[in-house]
Amino acid sequence: MLEELVEIIKAGNVLALTGAGISTNSGIPDFRGKNGLYERYGHEIFDYGFFKRYPEKFYDFVKKEFSKMYKAKCNISHRLLARLEDLGYLKG
Repeated sequence: MLEELVEIIKAGNVLALTGAGISTNSGIPDFRGKNGLYERYGHEIFDYGFFKRYPEKFYDFVKKEFSKMYKAKCNISHRLLARLEDLGYLKG
C-alpha cells in the first residue's frame, strides 16, 4: 500500500484536500469536533446576517479565537505538504 502511494505521488499530479482537522495539532480548533467552533459558538457565527444583528458577539469570537491562529506553528502534516510542493509533487 505504501509503495502504491509513493508511485502516485511520484506521478506528480497530486492535489491535497484536507479539512480543518489538519490544523488541530497546531492548536487551531476545527469546526465540528467535540470542542469545535460550532459546538462553542454555533455555526451562525459565520453567517453575515448574524454578524449584522450581533456584531459584538462576532468580534468577541474573533478576539478569543484568532489569537490562537496567529500563534499557531506548522505541524508535521503542514510540513509534509509543503515539502511535497517544494519537490514539485504537490500541485495544489
